[in-house]
Amino acid sequence: MVRAKQHEVEGLTTAPSICATAAIGVIAGLGLEATAILSAVIVLIILGVIPFIMPKTPEADLLPTGQNDGR
Repeated sequence: MVRAKQHEVEGLTTAPSICATAAIGVIAGLGLEATAILSAVIVLIILGVIPFIMPKTPEADLLPTGQNDGR
């Protein structure tokens, strides 16, 4: 679910996180615990780094198409 809150978009990593969690669960269920643990660590690192590498969206980019803020 994508939500706009105070000019910030949130929730873009929700679906990929759920898919990754399901995949890690399947891997663990197949008996590949080491692979599941490594995959979980990689996913956690990626999700922890995303907020630092994602650029902040300028306020002007959040206006609907066709509207101008007077600048």
